[in-house]
Parts: sequence; structure tokens; C-alpha cells
Amino acid sequence: MPLLQKNGEQIAYEVAGRGPALVLLHSLGSSSHAWAAELQALSDRFRVIAPDCRGHGRSTNRTGITMEAMVDDLLALLDELQVGQAHIAGLSLGGVQALRFYERHPARVRSLVLADTFATYGRERAEPRIRDTTLKLREITMEDFGREYAHGTLRPETAENKKQALAEVISRMQPQSYLEAARACFMADLEHVLPLIRVPTLVMVGARDDRIPPEWPRGMASSIPGARYVEIPDAGHLANLDQPAAFTGALLAFLDQVA
Repeated sequence: MPLLQKNGEQIAYEVAGRGPALVLLHSLGSSSHAWAAELQALSDRFRVIAPDCRGHGRSTNRTGITMEAMVDDLLALLDELQVGQAHIAGLSLGGVQALRFYERHPARVRSLVLADTFATYGRERAEPRIRDTTLKLREITMEDFGREYAHGTLRPETAENKKQALAEVISRMQPQSYLEAARACFMADLEHVLPLIRVPTLVMVGARDDRIPPEWPRGMASSIPGARYVEIPDAGHLANLDQPAAFTGALLAFLDQVA
């Protein structure tokens, strides 16, 4: 797995294939492992780049996790790989990161895919959630937290080995890194960015996503000029893990029209 030394951190990433650059940004607590199906399925058409966000996977967190730092890391990675423009797809935390990256560096983005995500979580929801997670991580180990999260987030019918893999990735995070990333994600307020987006955009959501209100992704799509909206049947908050074939199919159908 390649490593980039930049911004005081070690940023790990996966890269496969040739063609237009496609960046895949993972969810809170996860890593590039979550994109294994997409790396395999899309690398014959795209140069697929899947970084581990700082503090996740094999990436370090020495200087703190903020949304601005994550955006800086992504910019540094694109520069390192000599990618001028990329299609950027983000899931949950990755979607928030993608929106902020677009706001700061719109010329580097060819298209956006925002999956199971939001533009603003709302301070009134964010602060209690962060507080509750902080208390929980004082009481249980990251191993227990990872198992609880994986089994509570992925659909019951999703393969057990996927739940175990997600739980294992989360278990290797430091609690402080998880909390910093959660704060960066849930305290972000990027709703003002939506009407300013001028690149092709796809908003995707698992039809059974119970982690965000269903009106949020529909509202995002209606606020972004020309955005497309797709629901993935029988998928929850991590739609790419619950239904990888349907998720990848919808992603590829969109990219075929805009690449």
C-alpha cells in the first residue's frame, strides 16, 4: 500500500487502473478496504484512488483531524499523483469531505458523487451525538464499539465477513481519532455549497438508510443544479457494502455519462 508523507502525516492509499481519475472517500471509522469491490470493478475504466483518511486505516493522526486537514491531505495526494482533475465520490464522512473539497478547489473536480451523506447535520443533533459517543468510548473498547457499529449499521442479510472486516478496521482506530473525525463530520455546515455546485452530481442513498433522515439526500439533490438522485434498494447507511453490485452499477452509469 503506497504511503504519502505530507502535512506532518503518513497518508496511505490504494490506487489501481488507468484512465480518468476517480477518488473514493470512505465513511467514518472505515478505510480504503470499504472500496474493494469498486477498485476491482472500475479499475479497467478509471484510475481509482482510495485514500485512508488521516487517523483511519494505515494513515496517521499526529496533528489532529479537522475537515480542513482532510481536504489538505486529499489535495496533497492529487498533487503527488499528478491528477489535475478527478471524479470524487464520498460516502457519509467522505461525502462531507467531498463537498468541502469542492468548495475550496472546484477546478480540481470533474464530478461529484455524494452517497449516504449530508451537507449539514445540525449542531442540535451533532453535539448530543458526539457527547454520547465520547461517553461510550470511555466505557467500552474500540473492539466492542466496532462490532456494535458494524452489526448495527450493515443490513442483517449482509455477509458476516463484511461485518467482521468493518468491525476490525474500526477496532484499530484510536478513540481520540474517531472522536475528532466524528466532530469534523457532524459539525460541518456546507449547505450553502449545494446551489453553487457546477459539476455533474449524483446523490445516492440506501433505501433503508436509518442513520440519516430520508429527506436529507432528497433535499441535497433538489438544491444542487441538475443533480441526479438514486436510491439503492435493500441497502442501509453503507450502501456500497450492503449492495456492492447495485451501488457500483449506479456509480458507473453516472460516470459513463459524465466521464
